[in-house]
Amino acid sequence: MALVKPVEWWSGWADILGIIAVVLGGTWALVTLVGWAFSWKAGKLKDAALTRYQVEASQSIAEANKAASIANQQAAAAKLELALLQTKMTPRRLTKEQQGRLASGVQSFAPQVASIWYGAGDKESENFSWDIASALDVLAGGCFLLQARRRWLKAESPSGRYLAFRPAWS
Repeated sequence: MALVKPVEWWSGWADILGIIAVVLGGTWALVTLVGWAFSWKAGKLKDAALTRYQVEASQSIAEANKAASIANQQAAAAKLELALLQTKMTPRRLTKEQQGRLASGVQSFAPQVASIWYGAGDKESENFSWDIASALDVLAGGCFLLQARRRWLKAESPSGRYLAFRPAWS
């Protein structure tokens, strides 16, 4: 039996390469299985975080909507109060008819310089002063306000602000 060699299962190169292939394949399968498990767990954690974020966002949106509703109610109340104040101030403004009567009443003084005083920081008296200036503008044939805006003098005084208007005819 000299021609027969003892053959053991690990003895050939083909056998060694086969064993390496089986070990690598098993390792690859194990790594793939572990990777899939981690991926599945990460997906579950992501879904839980997304659900938690959506709940928090819904609560934040509800709070913001409530705050906006309160702000809108306050704005509506402020608009109503402003409308009431403007309604109270309406008689304190000169109408076009009153401006016309004022202009016709001072027409005999046309060559005079017109001066208007109003309280510093008092918007109502400033608006009333400009109403009077508008009436004088009607008297001057539409050129008074243009000249007044060009030549007006702003001088501070303890009692208020002095506007001196020099009409176009002077």
